[in-house]
Amino acid sequence: MERFFKVTAESPLYHDYMAYIRNAHEVNELVKAFMDKHGIETSLYIPYNEKLYIQPTKADTEKFDAMLCKPETGNVRAFKKNSLVGKDWITSLKERNLKILHKPFVPLYFPHRGGGHYQTRLFQIDGVVYCSIAGGFRQLDTPKGMVKIKASEFFRIIEEHEEKSQKTGGEANV
Repeated sequence: MERFFKVTAESPLYHDYMAYIRNAHEVNELVKAFMDKHGIETSLYIPYNEKLYIQPTKADTEKFDAMLCKPETGNVRAFKKNSLVGKDWITSLKERNLKILHKPFVPLYFPHRGGGHYQTRLFQIDGVVYCSIAGGFRQLDTPKGMVKIKASEFFRIIEEHEEKSQKTGGEANV
């Protein structure tokens, strides 16, 4: 059974999610400047604390082939740690005192009994954080700072946001 929630500022999940969003913005700004500095053409990247992965364009492959690890799924390649670009990535993060945060794992914020596979959603619309959780729990208690909402309200909020985004030409990002 799936459960739906508004996540308020009283919840640790709210604060961890907002920190993740701020961090993602800071990392994105760093990556854009970093790629510009090194003449990396692609806009497709995956940042980690120890490596920067890119999906190189043909020009990137020609320019950086010796610095890139072998291709992984989707032709994604990491800069080797000992390459000039790989070392500079790690230095750039340290100079800005930045560590890449991962999106919070929703089940850890719920006291529950049972285990197994979980499906979760976690997103923000118009400054409000929402989450859902479904999975292998026998009992799921509502944590402090979370407000249960009906499935119909949860999906109505998403649909209204998507419609509004389509009308304005923006992205839904849900």
